[in-house]
Order: sequence, then C-alpha cells, then structure tokens
Amino acid sequence: MHSLFRFRMMSRVWFALVLLSLALVACQPRIPGPQPTQISDDLSREATAVILTQNAPPTPFHEQVTLTSLSSGTDILPSWRAMVTLRFDGVFAGTSRQATAFTEAAIQYSLLGSQRRVVLTVDGALLDQEAPLTTEGVRLGPDTFLVRDNVCAVTTDLDASAIADLGVNELIGGVARAAPDGTKAIINGEEVWRYAFTSDDLRLTNLVIADDGRILDAQGELWFSPARKAAIRFYLSMDVENAYVFGAQVPVTGQAVMQYDLLDVGTEQNISVPFGC
Repeated sequence: MHSLFRFRMMSRVWFALVLLSLALVACQPRIPGPQPTQISDDLSREATAVILTQNAPPTPFHEQVTLTSLSSGTDILPSWRAMVTLRFDGVFAGTSRQATAFTEAAIQYSLLGSQRRVVLTVDGALLDQEAPLTTEGVRLGPDTFLVRDNVCAVTTDLDASAIADLGVNELIGGVARAAPDGTKAIINGEEVWRYAFTSDDLRLTNLVIADDGRILDAQGELWFSPARKAAIRFYLSMDVENAYVFGAQVPVTGQAVMQYDLLDVGTEQNISVPFGC
C-alpha cells in the first residue's frame, strides 16, 4: 500500500507534465528495434563465471551498477542527444474498452551554456488524446522558451521550464541494481556491456502493479558504457494485469514498452532560440 501511495504521488507530477503539454501544445511513434532478453528472477542465471571473467567490464563496474535515473552521469558529458519512448497497448482492467498511450521525448543537451531542448509528443486514450500533440521547450542558460503549434508561446518561465527540463527520470525512472552478464557490444557508437536486472530492481516512475495485479511477462536490457559512466540503451517490455500506467487513476491490462537511447555523445548540438521567439 505504501508503494502504491508513493507511486500515485509521483504519477500526479508526471500526469501534470503531460497535461501541461496537452494544454500548451506531429510526429509518428517509433517502434523499438532490438528485442530484449528475458528478465531472470536470479541474476546468477544470466551468465557463467567463465564468461563474466573473460568479458567483464572494467572496475568499478565489473560487479554491478546503480542508476537512480537512467540518465545518471549524462549531466557531466559535454553534449549529447537522447530518445525516450513509452507505449501502452491494452484495455481498461475488467473491460474490453481500449486503453492506449504513447509518449516520445527527443532531448538535446549541451553542458556549455547550460543548453537543453526537449520535443515532447503525447497521444492515446489514456492521455485523453485522439491525435498526437507536440510541444517544444528550450533552455539557454537562464532563459526558457516554449513552442506550441509551431508558434512561440507567451507563457510563464515555469511553463517553459516544465518542458525544457523534462528528464528521463520523470519519464521512465531508474534501476536500483544491475549486474553484467558478460555480453559486450557496440551500440550507438559506444563500447558497452549488457547488464541484467530483475523486475524488483526496477524503479519505474509511471508503472506500478496494483495489490491484486501481476506481471505476466517481462523482458529487458540495459547496456552501459564504463567509458561514459552512463547507460547507452535501456529497453523494457512488460505484460501487466491490473496496473497503473502513465498517471492513469484506473488500472489497465496490457503491454507497456519503454526505450531509452543515448546518442551522439560529444557531438555538438544545435540548440538555439526557436524560430519566432
């Protein structure tokens, strides 16, 4: 009950941000590409000791990583962009009424000058939307700008900051513990290792299982770059029954899919005053 209460409190913040984007504000949903590995109930099942020894990531990341937010560590990187997508397809619990939601955030960041740009798109019945709506927030140091319907909006600084400063933690959350499974790859141009986690390790901002609900299936991957000290890709697919998603006040049953990609690390980002502002 306590966890459900905490989630509802956090979900109100998330839902307020979404409602703000609806009130202030198209693009097509992205379909996540790579399919994840099955989440194990026991991290030790993910790989053998021999494989871990041969392919272990460098210290201090050779045993585990903790990411309070999936974007932890990115605030000290010089520049990057990120894509975050969240999708739910299902029904309202106990009914045949369709329940869908889609959110996509395209984020650009430059440490020099404290520059940030977020383009947020929301769609779906759970968010009371029949068509995608997009809003853009830009931060250039102390100044913020908001664009809706391709027109610079006259708003308070708080309105613009809510979008320009929207982060991965508010959209997805983090992972309390993930352990390397011995798999090494190049993803988004970065050398990464795959880390396994259980559903209990997840600290999701916008999904909680009700007391009478359950997870029917869960698959996920976390790819972490020791050199960048940051997650490069996170993918999660969960089939849930009686769950609260995206700040909805009623439970739903269906599939929730989330993906986060960190891209173009070190590449200069073109972040400027939006046209017309």
